[in-house]
Amino acid sequence: MNRISVVIPAFNEEELLPRCLAALTDQARAVQAEIIVVDNDSTDRTAAIARQFGATVVHEPRRGYVYALAAGIQAAGNPLVAVTDADSEVGPRWLARIEALLADPGVAGVTGPVAYEGSSYLTWCAKSMPRELWGANMAFRKADLEAAGGIDMDVNLGADIHLDAQMRQRGRIVFDPAVVVTTSSRRFVAQPVRQSVLFTVNYFWLKLFGRSLFWGFAAIRESAPALALKARRRRAALGVSLASLVAIYLSVSPSSSVFGEVVRPHVAKKMVALTFDDGPNGASTRAIVDILQERGVAATFFEIGDRVAADPQTARYVSDHGFPIGNHSWDHSFLLPLRGAPRVKREIDSTSAAIENATGVAPRYFRPPHGWRSPQMLVTARREHLQLVDWSVDPADYLTNNPARIAGRVVRQAKPGSIVLLHDGLEDGFRAASRRGREGTIAALPLIIDQLRNEGYTFVTMEELLAEHDMEASGNTTRLQRLHTRAGDLVHRTFHRSQRKAHADA
Repeated sequence: MNRISVVIPAFNEEELLPRCLAALTDQARAVQAEIIVVDNDSTDRTAAIARQFGATVVHEPRRGYVYALAAGIQAAGNPLVAVTDADSEVGPRWLARIEALLADPGVAGVTGPVAYEGSSYLTWCAKSMPRELWGANMAFRKADLEAAGGIDMDVNLGADIHLDAQMRQRGRIVFDPAVVVTTSSRRFVAQPVRQSVLFTVNYFWLKLFGRSLFWGFAAIRESAPALALKARRRRAALGVSLASLVAIYLSVSPSSSVFGEVVRPHVAKKMVALTFDDGPNGASTRAIVDILQERGVAATFFEIGDRVAADPQTARYVSDHGFPIGNHSWDHSFLLPLRGAPRVKREIDSTSAAIENATGVAPRYFRPPHGWRSPQMLVTARREHLQLVDWSVDPADYLTNNPARIAGRVVRQAKPGSIVLLHDGLEDGFRAASRRGREGTIAALPLIIDQLRNEGYTFVTMEELLAEHDMEASGNTTRLQRLHTRAGDLVHRTFHRSQRKAHADA
């Protein structure tokens, strides 16, 4: 007389079901067990494969593990019921051992270890779990389940955990190391974080409140090796993405010199260099120049080539008032760091030529658009005898027209040797149209000058700042003294030229 029925819920398991049934067939024949495969509305050859192995096929049209489990138990014609999954492979003498253990009337359920195929970590996690009935490896008496109220159809995810609680009302649960099952790790390979969180949270929710928090779970049917290959590809893609992000950070961060030397002065004296980007910008640039001249403040402008070509008069106005102009690329493109060396050279050369044609003075410094750098950009700039200059203080005046906010950010961040990034023009960005007049920067400039002077700072050009850096590093004062003399002569000549013009106009 048959004593045990094996129930196997299955949904679209044509790939792994043959392995499951092959491991069970000889054992079932030895103990005269029946094998029931519950076809849970499959769309593949699951039912046909089950019949090929001589299994009884039960069709359950309601898709869900708990429905298939209940249908299989109901169809079981024997007093003992063993349950495994269609993606699992039971160990030798699995059925015989279960039958022997359930011969003890005090035993209400039997379970054993579950090993995850190809994953020692998941297997270790399974060993660390409480020794409870496991959907891939459990057995009980059908009469005990009926006496405990039967399967709760409201619990799908965690149906085995809920069944364990029911069986413990009828007797003890035996964990036998010989009742071992190997199961697929495909679910956790495919979605390691999501599935781990889903099952863990639902497990504790069931334990605390006696009901499941989640009902459904994804039907993942790809094989573990195929999923492992996808996982390796995802990890490779993630590695490339992280490396790209690091490379972008290193190319953008003003403090990074990984792609080449960037000007980063260290001085003891309280001096700062004001710099203005993205001009010339007509009246806005002229207004900034006028404020700087009236207050006797040195600064350096970094201008865009196509704007210089379109407005050479303003570029000349900057230079004629004693303010050096640096190269800021031809059109301020985000893509310049990705261009090849010939394209970078054309942009730099065209910009330098436009500046020299407008002012008669060739630029000495280069500031990459948006601060983005690349090895070919730095190499090309050096070959064109340009020194690369970034910044150390960025008040983000391109995002606000609030002068107090701009000035406050500059003053808070400033320290000896700071290079301050401000804008007399604005070429792009989602707020470009509302910031093009630079009203906020123009209004903030006197506040910046006054507050930093009150703190003891002086304002110098890039050349003066670098000279101070060199002097403090080497103790050589000659270059700085020459620069101060040259700067004083230039300011003196500019002042007298403006006075003569004022008298002539009068």
